[in-house]
Amino acid sequence: MLVIEDKASTQKARNRIDLYEDKQVEKLCKEAGEKLSLPAATLQADLYRLTDLLEQHIEKQLQQTKPPEQALPVLTAKEREALQQFASKPKLIKRLNELLGRAGIVGEE
Repeated sequence: MLVIEDKASTQKARNRIDLYEDKQVEKLCKEAGEKLSLPAATLQADLYRLTDLLEQHIEKQLQQTKPPEQALPVLTAKEREALQQFASKPKLIKRLNELLGRAGIVGEE
């Protein structure tokens, strides 16, 4: 929903619009311009600027709500050695599946 107001006369034009549809924006600007005695080109430039500002605001909001990337844990030398020994033994996938089963994750192949 968009409300365009002429500050001088306080007259308003209310419309539903998809700001990403150029034809809708052009039509709205023409109609609102006639109703409010404002230049359609100015209204159109303002709506494109509004759209850009909304995109920036949404991007900023998304960046603020994005969870921080978690760093991988750093293994100690002892943990790294145990991991290498585990990985170098035969039937790695079978042993991993057994460990997953013991952890409560079942039915995954």
